[in-house]
Amino acid sequence: DINGAIKNGDMLFYAFYARGARADDDAQPGVISDFAIQKNGGDYDRIITSGAIYPTAQWKLYYGADRAQGKWRKSEAMLAFQLGAAAQTVDLGPVVVINLGQKVDLSALPQQP
Repeated sequence: DINGAIKNGDMLFYAFYARGARADDDAQPGVISDFAIQKNGGDYDRIITSGAIYPTAQWKLYYGADRAQGKWRKSEAMLAFQLGAAAQTVDLGPVVVINLGQKVDLSALPQQP
């Protein structure tokens, strides 16, 4: 769970390390079909979603940011990694989510190339 309330319009920045440690297809070591910050029950409404990420065999930092569309009470949001797209082993390192509030401009934040 994410420890803290999220308000409509809050800028959320996320970062995590990942690597594709093993997969049936050595040409593509891993796939995270989606990373999301979402509601932790019911209809699992998504606050932020990344789309597909393809970790290589080397550790890499993945990051991004977006504005929350909606509001969630303290501990009502969670992180979700969709890993079932392939028979694989994906290692995850530290994960951080920082609520930067409403006054931060998305263009001022780093975006994944």
